Parts: sequence; C-alpha cells; structure tokens
Amino acid sequence: MASFGRKHPLLAGILTDVVFELSMMITATLLVMFAPSFFMSNGDFVYQGTVECFVALAGIGLVYLFKLDGMFNERGSGFFGGLFVGLYFIVISLFSLAVTGLQAFATNPNPQFEPGWKIAVYFITMMLVGLAEEIFFRGVVSNLFYEKHANDPAGVWTSVIATGLIFGLMHLTNALGSDLEGVIVQVFAVSAMGMALTAVYYRCRNIWAMVFIHGFLDICAAFTSGILQGGSISAEIGSYDVSQCISAAPYVILTLVLLRPSKIQEIVKKHPKNAQIVAENELSDMLDDRIRSSKRSKLGCAAAVVSAVIIMSSLLMTAIYVSGGFDGSVNRSDVLQMSHAGEWNGEDRFEYTSKEFTAESADYRMTIRSFPTNKSTYVTVSVVDQNGIKYYTQSFGGVNSTAVELSLYSDKTYRVVLEYDYSSVEEYTICSYSTTVVISKL
Repeated sequence: MASFGRKHPLLAGILTDVVFELSMMITATLLVMFAPSFFMSNGDFVYQGTVECFVALAGIGLVYLFKLDGMFNERGSGFFGGLFVGLYFIVISLFSLAVTGLQAFATNPNPQFEPGWKIAVYFITMMLVGLAEEIFFRGVVSNLFYEKHANDPAGVWTSVIATGLIFGLMHLTNALGSDLEGVIVQVFAVSAMGMALTAVYYRCRNIWAMVFIHGFLDICAAFTSGILQGGSISAEIGSYDVSQCISAAPYVILTLVLLRPSKIQEIVKKHPKNAQIVAENELSDMLDDRIRSSKRSKLGCAAAVVSAVIIMSSLLMTAIYVSGGFDGSVNRSDVLQMSHAGEWNGEDRFEYTSKEFTAESADYRMTIRSFPTNKSTYVTVSVVDQNGIKYYTQSFGGVNSTAVELSLYSDKTYRVVLEYDYSSVEEYTICSYSTTVVISKL
C-alpha cells in the first residue's frame, strides 16, 4: 500500500478522501442506530465531536498503512516556528472572532448561552476537526504528493494545488445537509485555504502546529454557533453566499508569499532526493541551476497554476449560477431579506412573520432556503398581503432550497409568514432550524 501511494499520489489522495468520507458516514450511521440518545439530542457539536474522534482514528490508521508515521515525530521549524509561519491564520481568525462576536452581541444584547459543558464540547470538537482533517490531508495527501513530486518547484506547486483541491472538493458532501450555493462557496474558499495550509506545512514540517492552526481557525470561524443557543453547523454553512468567494483571495496571495522563489528553493533542497545530493556532493549551486533551468519545472508550474485557475473558476461560476446570477435578469434589487433561526422549544406548531414591505408593480424572484437539523420538520412559506390574501404558499420538508417567481403590485404591502410544523417529530430532542427568504426584483 505504501509503494502504491508513493507511485500514484493522485489515486491515493482520492482514496484517502473516500476513506475520510466513509469513516464519517459509517460513524454517523452507527451513532444514529446504536448510540444512547445523549449523543443525538444535545446539538450538533456533541454528535460531531464523537464522529471526529473516530475519523481521526481512521486517519491515524491510514498514516501507518502508507508508512508515513514519521510525520508525528517530525519537528521541522518547531511548534512555535510553525505558528509563526502560519501567523496569518492566527491573525485572521482573531479578526473574524472579533467581528462576528461584535455583530452577534450588537443584534442580540441579551444572548442565551449554551451550558458550560456544551461550550467546552464545542472547543474540543473544533480541535478534533483540525486533528482529523490535518492528519488526512496534510499528513497523508500532501506527504504522498511531496515524496513523489516536490523535488523541484513544479512539483511543489503541483503538490500544493492538488492537496488544496482534494481538501476543498471533500466538502462537497456538505450538500447533503446544507444549501448547495453555500456548499460550493465553501468548496471554493476551502480549496484556496487548503493550498495555503499545505504551503505552511511544507515550510514548517510540523503536523502539530498545523493541527492547532486548523482547530483555532475553526473555533473562531463558528464561535457564535458554538457558544450561543440554537447554533448549528448546517445553518452556518447555509449562510455562505457568492460574495464570500472573495475570502479566497487572501489565501491565494498568502500561498504566493509562502512559496516565493527563495522559500520554494529551501523546500526543494530538503526533499530526500535533493538533500542526499547536497549532503554527499555539496553541489548546492549545481542543484540550484538544475532547478532554475528545468524545462519540466517551468512547464509544470504553468500547467499546475492553469489547472487550478480552471477548476476554481468553474466552482465560482457554478456558485454564481446556483445563486441565480446568470438567469438573464438585470438590475435586481432586494425588497426583503429575512432570516429566522433558533432552537426548537417543543411546540408542535409555531410561526414567524417578517416585517411589512412595499413592492412596485413588477415581477419578483423569491429565494427560499430551509435548514432544519431534524429532517422530519416542515416549514410553510407564505406571501400575504395587507388583507390576509395569500399570493404564494408552499410547504417544504427537511433541508430545501428553491426559487420561485412572484407578481406583486404597488398598491399593496406584503409580509412573509413562516409556519413551522414539528408534529411529525416522534419525541422532543434539541434541534435547531434556520430559514432565509430573499425577494428580489427581476
């Protein structure tokens, strides 16, 4: 298995991705079927943390199967040296934490916090996510590509880009429980982030620094969902929109900075094939010349970058298309944006009404996204005028995303009514819901 991985890192990387997904799906299925109700009735993070424990164990097993266990003892530039190389991730995480925290508490001056033990579970879960994903994608995938290709600059770029894309595409499975547009945006941004993380790892060669950086990044990114009641992973992903694709740009710039020529030379020289040449013959200058003049290096770098641009552009175009950006309409403007999220309080039925809005006499597009954590939940979305006449009504079960066209009139005011139906849920469990509705002029 080890020789297969080193000869065919792309196939081995895809296999690693499959093992990651299967270990997550099998663990989740077993929890649903056999675990005590505690694991399923205390929110996303108790459940997710349990899953991540077993996924991390599967990753460790894969590390030993590919005979890459030396990475656990690899010191590289040291733990704190690794944090310094990845300092951008620490800074941007703290900035994100400050912004989202201020926004959350500004809009809700009296927030309801989760119990202390659930907040502790949230922190542990996010660090376990970092552990599992770094073992699989930096520990296994990036090391297999590194050993095969990273003995010249083209190979380094190929390894970084391939690892980032495999890491990003793995998140496509989130579409099973979240809005498709949000998932595609997540894949786009995470692919760029995965490239930057791989560049940090190649620079520092310390897997434990990478685990901390990744876990800290996740803690800050979803902080309010972890400490405030009603938070959920699926609702967090569902809140992503196309505009957030711009978050990938700093990661691309960071990767270019981390892999600038002087640093990429250091990475190449430390590759086992080249390190032996330098150690035995002390011909580092000759090695520099061979690396710089390599036709394969120049063509390979160009091919790797072009491939990444094509794939990332395809993801961006898909996200824009899914969001309705290429439906032929122009001059769209929103007349209503509403979002309703919370934790189910045990009632069979309850409703929420938006503020009133006035529309011009025109055609509109209404986009509806519903993300209940319990798939037996139904939500009915209605557009009602000032006299109580319904212009649109439709019920949705489970996770749904749809867009419909409406004809509204300028002499009326309207509101959107959300009616939740939990009567099909067999027993009370702690679960959350999130519904967004956007009405835009065509």
